[in-house]
Amino acid sequence: MLISYNWLKELVDFPYLPEELSKILTAQGMTVDSLEQSGVSYDNVVVGKILEVEKHPDADKLSVCIVDVGDETLQIVCGAPDVAAGQTVPVAKIGAKLGDLKIKKGKLRGIESFGMCCAADELEISDDHATLLYLDNSLKAGTPLKSIVEDTDYIFELDIASNRPDLLNHIGVAREIAARVAMENNSADTYKFPEINIEEKDVETKSCVKVYVEDTERCPRYTARIIENIEVKPSPLWMKARLHRLGMRPINNIVDITNYVLLEYGHPLHAFDFEKIEGGEIIVRRAADNEIITTLDDIERKLDNEIILIADKEKGVALAGVMGGTNSEVTDSTKTILLESAYFSGPNIRKTAKRLVLQSESSYRFERGVAGSVINASMRATQLISELAEGKPLKGIVDVNNNPPQKKFELNYKKCVGLLGMDIAVEKGEKILSSFGFSLSQKENDVFEVTVPEHRVDVVRDVDISEELARMVGYNEIPSNTQAAFKSEKPLAKIAICRQKIREILAGSGMLEACNPSLVSVDLIKSAGIPDGAAELDVIGLANASTQDHSVMRTLLYSGLIRNLRHNISRKAKDVRLFEIGRTYTKSANAGEFNEEEKVALILWGNAIEKSWEGNARETDFFDGSGIIELITKKLGIQKLQLTTANHDGCHQGRTADISIENNVNVGWIAELDPKVARKLDITGRVVIAELKIAEISGAWKPKREYRHLPRFPESTRDIALLISNEFTHSDIVKTVENEKISIFESVNLFDLYHGEQVPEGKKSMAYRIVYRAVDRTLTDKEVDAAHAKIIKALTEKLNIEIR
Repeated sequence: MLISYNWLKELVDFPYLPEELSKILTAQGMTVDSLEQSGVSYDNVVVGKILEVEKHPDADKLSVCIVDVGDETLQIVCGAPDVAAGQTVPVAKIGAKLGDLKIKKGKLRGIESFGMCCAADELEISDDHATLLYLDNSLKAGTPLKSIVEDTDYIFELDIASNRPDLLNHIGVAREIAARVAMENNSADTYKFPEINIEEKDVETKSCVKVYVEDTERCPRYTARIIENIEVKPSPLWMKARLHRLGMRPINNIVDITNYVLLEYGHPLHAFDFEKIEGGEIIVRRAADNEIITTLDDIERKLDNEIILIADKEKGVALAGVMGGTNSEVTDSTKTILLESAYFSGPNIRKTAKRLVLQSESSYRFERGVAGSVINASMRATQLISELAEGKPLKGIVDVNNNPPQKKFELNYKKCVGLLGMDIAVEKGEKILSSFGFSLSQKENDVFEVTVPEHRVDVVRDVDISEELARMVGYNEIPSNTQAAFKSEKPLAKIAICRQKIREILAGSGMLEACNPSLVSVDLIKSAGIPDGAAELDVIGLANASTQDHSVMRTLLYSGLIRNLRHNISRKAKDVRLFEIGRTYTKSANAGEFNEEEKVALILWGNAIEKSWEGNARETDFFDGSGIIELITKKLGIQKLQLTTANHDGCHQGRTADISIENNVNVGWIAELDPKVARKLDITGRVVIAELKIAEISGAWKPKREYRHLPRFPESTRDIALLISNEFTHSDIVKTVENEKISIFESVNLFDLYHGEQVPEGKKSMAYRIVYRAVDRTLTDKEVDAAHAKIIKALTEKLNIEIR
């Protein structure tokens, strides 16, 4: 948002220089992104009357002019193709400096020149360079141009928060400055807002136009005023210059006035050629599906029933809050206009602008909830049209008003200032709030009823008032030693604590957390090796996706981590270890519903051990990933972790496992990415991926840890080497041993796995160490041998193993 320093000075009497004002605005929540001087000096630039014009004898495109500049007559060589005797134009005399251009006595093709006749762009009044800047012929030769139009200004570029549409204009910013001045001087507000005086005709507006609002939810308020006998012509220089320096292109006086009032009051207006409004009726309605309107940018647009249209009895004439139509635009021949000032629903305008890919100054403001100046903006524009276009307004305004009443709520003032850790007297607080337009009425001791001004759409509750006080007193005045303690009424949910525990465990193991958007593309899901027709591709799509890359809700978490890995690899990263905690979204069996599930995903790539003097490097593999899974369950005290061979799309067969815990609850899976998929993604080496369900892990997590004394009695171990079919896994052996439920059994650990010579085809050799211990005595060899024999018998009978 661009704001003019000179314009603010017209509205409020303040003592601050531009740089000082910049700091004040930033401190009050209007961050100043830049402050630049605008315009050029008009010293030695005066009004000139062209008396004679002759063609240059040696240049076809130059003319020799005799110009009256008041105290003298100058010979000026001019290159403007339209220069002619009788014109009144600005003349830069010798010594004038227009930006980087310094005017000197010169000689062009042998003819002396003593100045320059100026175009609008050379004076930074507009971008027009095709012709000279024509001035009013009634102006006296020699009149300093700076007495007609301001020359230099300072322009602030403000970063206004989306919830403060009241600051998207000069009056809104001036109101904030006035409050600051009043507080510093302990005086009343120093507003100098425009005085509006309108001379109306006797004919009433309501006798000439009827307004019907069919959708009061999307258009709570609509006003219309008729102004007759207008003369469409260029705007005066002061208005052109001001609009140009604030980023708007001057067009004609009617359009320029609506833009000027937009910058002044922040409320969008629109002027219709009233003679093009059929039946003298304005109808605010929803568009019909596939209804067509050509907007002012000459683009034909197809509408739908969600778009609000301004229409007459026969056709649509404007997109509400966004842009007018060509079939009702003001032209040079327009004599009567209908001036619209309305309030449209922000969410609907936002959807319309996005759906039609059509952003405008009006939609930018309506999207944010601009309100409070519907009538004032209309009155101000009417005044300027009367002054600058000789318009004659009819009596009164047609006003269809369905706005809710002003917001009110109770405020406990002591609690309000207590949130800031400050002591602000009630009298001072009331003065600050009243300067912002709030009114307070005391109900009892510290309790007030606050009435919120219409333009403050962001203030809805008591804590918002705390912010208003802090902004004015100054955030830097809040004591730095203030300590606040907040006690939640409800303890954190178990799943929230478990989520944080998992995050800490993974971060503590050397992994970095990634954050990816929930909105992805179908191509990203497919890139993880998901084939067509898979359940993961039955996605939930967005009806109005802004880009193809963010068009569906993700069904996988790890596909985003694969993209992160590729990004890191392309930048020569090594040994990538990432995790992400987030949600996936899948369709439900019930039509129109979906399932939302929170998961944690892991990805490992690179070396598990770097090459060093101790030995060679070792590449990360499936077992490193399963070690991290085991670490999570161990730290959370979850028992009976089991990995069972499985198959998943895009994963390496034989290196993929489902993960379950006690009571055979499935909590996810772990795998190595299929090498074919990895090659398509330009990834070399093994990629370990996993996804775990946080809700299931949380359900098995036992927050209260059980502590046991170190064993008093020694353990006894037995080793066993087995020859077993490849169809059985390590987990089958562990489960078989545990199912015997031998009281002195403590643990079973695999310490050797062998395939090759001396082992028959289709079989493998596995060696285990089994630990026995009693808590109350030292075991005898007889007890251990008996227990061991029972385990061997179970393995032999149930898994058909051979003891080696």
